[in-house]
Amino acid sequence: MNATNILNRARAFVAYDTDENQLQSRDIDSALQQLCLDLGFVQHSDSIAVIANQREYLTSVIVPERVVLNGEEIKQVYDDDTPGYKHEFPRIFINPTPMATGTLVVAGWGIPSGAGNMVVPANLELLLEDAAAALAAGKFLLRFRDNARAQMFLAEYHNIIRRVKPRPVVARRIKPVPISVDVI
Repeated sequence: MNATNILNRARAFVAYDTDENQLQSRDIDSALQQLCLDLGFVQHSDSIAVIANQREYLTSVIVPERVVLNGEEIKQVYDDDTPGYKHEFPRIFINPTPMATGTLVVAGWGIPSGAGNMVVPANLELLLEDAAAALAAGKFLLRFRDNARAQMFLAEYHNIIRRVKPRPVVARRIKPVPISVDVI
């Protein structure tokens, strides 16, 4: 997703009677983070500089799928005595404590810090950019007390989310229907 495109769209949405240049990239980042939360997150990875004798690090990955410390994959553990990592969003704990500097890569589902980090399906990219722009415009207009226009953009955002968000699969029980066969 392209943050510049989203910012330009959001500025075009609010340009009627407001100084659209007050809409900044931090508004877009906030809208993208909310989009990730509403959609159930996106694939994301954090590369974190490891500091010697430090065990705890911050990450924006909410559901880690793969954690690599200095090129070696480490497994998730649920106690403090077993070697591996323990994850309590937004923190990740490494055991044993690293004795040297290095790199920790945490990959999985999370909230990227900006649009450049987001990976979305190509067929949804423009729609999700519109959603982020509508949300940013709606929140921006609420700050300037233009509630009617803000509600219009926020409603558009929620309509897009409703169309795009994966729906849970519900197992339905089918009642057996008696079949009668007439033999001639």
